[in-house]
Amino acid sequence: MNIEDLCIRAEISVNDALQAMLDSKDRTLFIVDAEQRLIGALTDGDVRRALIRGQDLSIEVSEIMAKKPISIVDGTGDKKRRARLLFLKHSLLHLPVIDASGRIIDVIYWKEFLEEPAPVAQAPELLSNSVVIMAGGKGSRLDPFTRILPKPLIPVGGVPVMEAVVRRFFRAGYHQFYATVNYKKETIRAYFDSGELPFSIDWIEEDSALGTAGGLKLLNGKMKESFFVSNCDILMSANLHKLLADHKQSGDLMTLVVYKKPINIPYGVLKINGKKLESFEEKPEMNVTINAGMYVMEPAVLELISDGEALGMNTLIERCKEKSSINTFEIQGPWYDIGDWLDYQRALQDDNSLAELF
Repeated sequence: MNIEDLCIRAEISVNDALQAMLDSKDRTLFIVDAEQRLIGALTDGDVRRALIRGQDLSIEVSEIMAKKPISIVDGTGDKKRRARLLFLKHSLLHLPVIDASGRIIDVIYWKEFLEEPAPVAQAPELLSNSVVIMAGGKGSRLDPFTRILPKPLIPVGGVPVMEAVVRRFFRAGYHQFYATVNYKKETIRAYFDSGELPFSIDWIEEDSALGTAGGLKLLNGKMKESFFVSNCDILMSANLHKLLADHKQSGDLMTLVVYKKPINIPYGVLKINGKKLESFEEKPEMNVTINAGMYVMEPAVLELISDGEALGMNTLIERCKEKSSINTFEIQGPWYDIGDWLDYQRALQDDNSLAELF
């Protein structure tokens, strides 16, 4: 398809634009000015909405076009990676690529991404290690938002955060998924059981809230080898195959994925000896090693949880530590805790880093 066939002027009628859509066999047209610079976009959906409002097809395209079309500027970062994120985020059919002056020089189609062979298909076989997604919490840190929408369905990068987590494992070759659910479990299941996703999930329903780790007991007897556990709201760039190999090599019951996170302290920090000031540092930044919200465990870990016990992950870690050493696997980032409001906002504003996680 020639780019010129997808470009029209703002002053032509909607009726003529429809004819251009028919001629090009495309559902999106780009509106350009006299200098061929991109100034708008028109989809068949825009036309349908105009008809519903009772507008006549003789009006100019400028009256119903999107005046802030989404595009990519050529030569700014990884074009393919940014395009993929924008397609997911905005449900686009096409994405124009413009030069520094705003002229369209290329068009990327969403079908190009569907036609790419998936990493799963390249693997010699599907990997047998199970993946458990912990999705039973209320998401109280995002209250009152999560009173309406359960935390696993909070959108990021155009999809629910839990879907993004599962898709990352799926692309790596893992296909046996379990999810523990409690709060708004019907809503969560309705989305993932729609039949529109390339993977399926076995649901582990908690009759009552069992904390951040208690629900794992419901999987007792189902885990036959090392398995992954992930929070439903954590996005990170861990190499899953290296993580699993590192865990197996350690010989430990559990491996914690960890991340060095910079923490800005908004106060002057003092060091005092007795009553005398030794040093003063204004608003320092500290790097702390945090639990990143993903683990690899051995089936024996489940024996450390009692039936029906409400248990925090911190307590389970301590119990494991009494039995064996605890292995750690450090990731370099990016890392986002979508269950935290400030981190969620940061993720939404950082398309480049977010694109690495999809």
